[in-house]
Amino acid sequence: MDIAIEQGQTEIVELLLSKGADPNRRTWKGQTPLHVAAYFSKPQIIKILVNHGARLDIAMPLVEEKTESLDGFYPIHLACISEYGHDVLRLLTELGADLNQKRLGYGQSPLEIAIRYGPVEAIQRLIALVSQSRQHALEVNMNRIRQAAIESSDPKRMQIIEMWLAAKSDQRPN
Repeated sequence: MDIAIEQGQTEIVELLLSKGADPNRRTWKGQTPLHVAAYFSKPQIIKILVNHGARLDIAMPLVEEKTESLDGFYPIHLACISEYGHDVLRLLTELGADLNQKRLGYGQSPLEIAIRYGPVEAIQRLIALVSQSRQHALEVNMNRIRQAAIESSDPKRMQIIEMWLAAKSDQRPN
């Protein structure tokens, strides 16, 4: 099913699910179909998977030796590092994904993951999503966010984060 998801073959995914394919079955890497759809930004397939019982709360397994791989990622984290799309973060939150979901074994938030590993556009999408929504608020550890931006060694990331943190502190009541 993963190849069909990656290639956006909606009809094949629907057929496999209608024939009893498990929407939560893991690949040898530990990914579920929803992980694949989130990473490759396939919003239609995400909807189909969730309608067939795919769970938003399954993390990729931890490997014995911690590496900077995708271990511990939930689908929302994969959407934060994806270079392929713009609507998946919004869709996942509409379907019930938690914008504060911590990476299993690492404790990183989606925003930290976007800053460390994702494209700059993912950081901007995540901040815009939170800014536009009254029902979503980010639990932000400012020191961890700043550290993630510094470690990314990307001045543009640091600039975006500093502007957002400054605006955020301006909104606090005195």
